[in-house]
Amino acid sequence: MLQNFAKIDYQQRKEKYDEKKIFDTLKININISLSTFCENMVYTVRDIVVEEGEQHQSRFLNISQSELTEAIRKLETDQNYSTQRLKWSSFYSFKEILDIISGCVRDEEYKIYYRGQSGNWPLKPTIFREGEGGYSDKFRINYESIFNLIMKKFPNNFQFTQSGDEKRAENLAVLQHYGLGTPLVDITENPFIAMLFMSTGYKYDEQYPEPRLDVFFVKEGSKDNKLFQDVEVNDHNKRVTAQKGAFLNFDKLEDTMVIDDNVKIDRVSICLSYVSDDYGNILLEDDQKDSSNDGKQTLALALDDIRNKLYSYHYNEDDLFPDFDRYLSLTKRRYADKTKQFKNGS
Repeated sequence: MLQNFAKIDYQQRKEKYDEKKIFDTLKININISLSTFCENMVYTVRDIVVEEGEQHQSRFLNISQSELTEAIRKLETDQNYSTQRLKWSSFYSFKEILDIISGCVRDEEYKIYYRGQSGNWPLKPTIFREGEGGYSDKFRINYESIFNLIMKKFPNNFQFTQSGDEKRAENLAVLQHYGLGTPLVDITENPFIAMLFMSTGYKYDEQYPEPRLDVFFVKEGSKDNKLFQDVEVNDHNKRVTAQKGAFLNFDKLEDTMVIDDNVKIDRVSICLSYVSDDYGNILLEDDQKDSSNDGKQTLALALDDIRNKLYSYHYNEDDLFPDFDRYLSLTKRRYADKTKQFKNGS
């Protein structure tokens, strides 16, 4: 029988969770379209747009929004990227934006972290997720008891902790490592690692189709960083080192799920967005035209381009998961029979 422990009510937190209460977000869209080149399907970067009109509570984001808009306008994505590269690519679009964002951070106390995800679904810890790949209400209601039972069954993997213990995050990181839902959200200090996570294993989601790279600004040592969590590396969470990782720890949220407006986490979200291009579609053969599939194919081409460029810079999935079971899983996926692949039009 599971014992009762002092516990956090994760079910209540999940029901009250509202991403907008936690993050003050400035959004940037990299708009791409589908076309043809030498009879191959290709994507093209149409433009990069900083969303305007929303007033941010963060003075930092309000200043950055103006600077980003002006700097991105000067990129001239409709021109050649360089004398060697005639077209802008999705990879270099992200890279240029990230360089501009880094230039906006003049306060040396700020540290930048990144998170890549293959769809623009709300940012939430795995324990809050439901549906396919998510968890039942029963899991959240009994989480503390389940957590403690696992620690008792595998004492060599854990140092026993309860809610409020400073070592608790290290134990949660172990569960995260092995794929069980936790209140932790992975982030990294390396933007290329975040881009690799964003582009690898992409599956088109009609509800959340846009791959997204989030940029977080953490003022080290500040009491305002209520979610930021660094953890000590051990033999059971080696991925933290391999992925240059840290976490957003949703255990640190108040039960009311309300954070003071002055201490929301500043975030820039860069989304890769498909936009219909009537001119480009005219260039397609009739049997190539499929409006329902255009977005999926365009985004897949752009992400394939990003992934190949990262591979050329020696960023590989194998290096991010230095554990036996995940390495075998990646090997299986790499050599799986793929009957249909998109051609890389970069």
